[in-house]
Amino acid sequence: MIYRDRKENQRAEQLLNQAVHILDENARSSDSTLATFLNNLAALYRSDGRLQEAEAQLRRAIDIWERTLGSEHPDVAAGLNNLGDLARLQSNYEVAEPLYHRALDIFERALGPVHPNVGTVLNNLGTLYYLTERFEKAEPLFGRALAIFEASHHEGPPFADILSNYSRVLRKLNRKPEARKLEKRAREVASRVAHEDLSDLTVHVSTLAKREPKANRKSIK
Repeated sequence: MIYRDRKENQRAEQLLNQAVHILDENARSSDSTLATFLNNLAALYRSDGRLQEAEAQLRRAIDIWERTLGSEHPDVAAGLNNLGDLARLQSNYEVAEPLYHRALDIFERALGPVHPNVGTVLNNLGTLYYLTERFEKAEPLFGRALAIFEASHHEGPPFADILSNYSRVLRKLNRKPEARKLEKRAREVASRVAHEDLSDLTVHVSTLAKREPKANRKSIK
């Protein structure tokens, strides 16, 4: 499995780099399509642990989106969130926090306060507060993220992550009965997701929630 995934990543990297090169050669260096390819390439580098290379591609993608779509476009917010993830993965919390705040602000204005993308950024920001032991600030963010995903009836992996993250914060705040209830729900959701059809392994890198090592999970895109 690891060998297959590595071979697939190598092939995907080759194809993405070819696409980027073609667009650059055809004077389309400011094309939003190019930004999408760069974002995908950044996601691939991140999955391989090549975080500095991922950051370089992502910063270029954000710059293109800001120039072609405007600084308040949801694609810009998605890029900022992903850039915040990269900073957090490298323990650069002071860099990550304002990126999350800006992404959250854009999403709330562009998509509304109860959109799932808003919930995902709230979860990411809550995780940052958890990692920096600001539990009182993390708790309402996880609570709001949970409410958003419950209202949207979205019970995929991000929902299970939010439940798990929220329960950890509640334990830190000595609210153990509430934490245990969330832990039970998280296990139930994770079990349902595990039994879904996983034959399609295509990575949809446009989604905000991105997986990361368990110790620093946001999920936690």
